[in-house]
Formats: sequence, C-alpha cells, structure tokens
Amino acid sequence: LFVQNNHQMEKLANPLMDMMDNVHTFPVGDIMIENHAKQSPEFMKSRMNSLFALAHKEPGLFVVPVHALLKPVMPKKKLLSYERTIEVGSILDYDQFIEDLVSLGYRRMNQAVHFGEFAVRGDIIDI
Repeated sequence: LFVQNNHQMEKLANPLMDMMDNVHTFPVGDIMIENHAKQSPEFMKSRMNSLFALAHKEPGLFVVPVHALLKPVMPKKKLLSYERTIEVGSILDYDQFIEDLVSLGYRRMNQAVHFGEFAVRGDIIDI
C-alpha cells in the first residue's frame, strides 16, 4: 500500500496494526536526516523488520511512502548473509559473538536500550 509520506503511513498503519498481525512499515527520511543525523532506533527497526519480512516472503501488508521506492536497499542475498539464529542451549564463542555483533552494526553501550545496541554485563549479553 503506497502513501504520500511518513505521516500518512503512520496514520494508516497504526489502526491496522491493532486489527491484524503482519503490518509492516518502511519509513523514509529526508536527505538531511538520512545523511547527517542519527536515525531513531524505531525508524531503523521498522525498516529492518520490513526488509527481513520481504526477504523471507512473509505474508503481510506493507504500508510504504512513495519516496521509499526511490531509496536503494541492500540486495536480498547480502541482507540474509547477516542473519544469525541462536537456539536455546546452544554454545557460543563469547568473544566472537561480541565481534559479530559489532561487525553487524550493533553499538556496544553500557546499557542496551534501543534497537541496534548491545551491552555486556559479565557473562550476560543484552541485545
């Protein structure tokens, strides 16, 4: 579903999200925001969730501003190469896992609060 801008996207998507699952949004920022300012964690999270849903061919409703059609996105194969699955009970190489998070673009913080952040507290890694 294509809309004129982010405001219309939110206005349409929010009530739909209350009524159904699998509603995805792909907000776009203006050039100044995308190139010179830190994007909000929710902005990034929404975009990544939409891209992964598309890459995995998940059914759903995608509400997208028309300007998003002009934005280049990462090729599907490259996007999926960054995906990691961690199963309960699996054993991870602690140091390698932290390096992997950093190489995937996660920021190490004292406390993980936002999407794209992680924190290490002893043997615990908060993502």
